[in-house]
Amino acid sequence: AQEVLGEPLPFVPPSLRDEFVAMRAREQQGEGLNAERTQRIRKDGALLDVEISTAPLRDTAGRVAGVVAMLTDVTERTQLE
Repeated sequence: AQEVLGEPLPFVPPSLRDEFVAMRAREQQGEGLNAERTQRIRKDGALLDVEISTAPLRDTAGRVAGVVAMLTDVTERTQLE
C-alpha cells in the first residue's frame, strides 16, 4: 500500500494512461477485456508486455461493483514475434 497509495497509476506507463482510462471506462460499463495487449511497469521500472483479461463483478442489483483482472506476461512471446 505504501508504494501505490497517492501515486497516479504507478504501474501504467505515462504514455499509456489514456488507454488505461479508456479500459477502465469500458470495465465500469460492464464490458470485460479479453487478452488485450499493452505494457505495464514492473516494480524495478522496466516495461513489461502483458495481455489483460477482465470480468466485471456485480452486486445483487446487477451493478458493476468491481473488476477482477488477470495480467499475463507476454514479453517473451512479443520478442519471438
